Amino acid sequence: MIFSSLSKRERKITVTTAIIVGACAIFNLFIYPTIIRWQRLGEEITKLNVDLYKMERNLQLRDRIESEYRKYERQILTTGSNEEEIANLLREVETLSRHIGLYMRSIRPFPIQDEGFYRKYTVQVEVEGEMRTIGKFLYSLQNSPQLLKVERLQINARTATEMLRTNLLISRVSAGRKKEAKSEI
Repeated sequence: MIFSSLSKRERKITVTTAIIVGACAIFNLFIYPTIIRWQRLGEEITKLNVDLYKMERNLQLRDRIESEYRKYERQILTTGSNEEEIANLLREVETLSRHIGLYMRSIRPFPIQDEGFYRKYTVQVEVEGEMRTIGKFLYSLQNSPQLLKVERLQINARTATEMLRTNLLISRVSAGRKKEAKSEI
């Protein structure tokens, strides 16, 4: 009715306007949200592909990581009582210093620090030797199979000789014993 009373030119303008308004409504209600969702999915796919690549790389390195873990696990697990552990630490330090040729002036164990899931064994050592032998001693401590750590190093020069008096604080961390599986009856 209203449409039939319009002139030919007005009908063309009305139809064109209705087509433009309809196209804008369809774009804003259906097409644009789909484009936005598509872009988000593309970004999520890219992120998931990166995560998948990292996971695949970790799976390829799994055997190497597990063997490295087993190696360090054996070194850090407690094998005996606290007294045995501190004795092993003292023996290792004495053996290394004797092997290199350092004169051990004193060696004193500190109380064991229980930090919950691990224990820290600390020893204070005073050695005397030349700079070269002290360097070798420090190197052998750092490369010891017991994973020893030099926490403090104090070097004092002796007058009129090339001998150095060195005070070291050496520690070793040990985890709790390996738990054995309980047998169920």
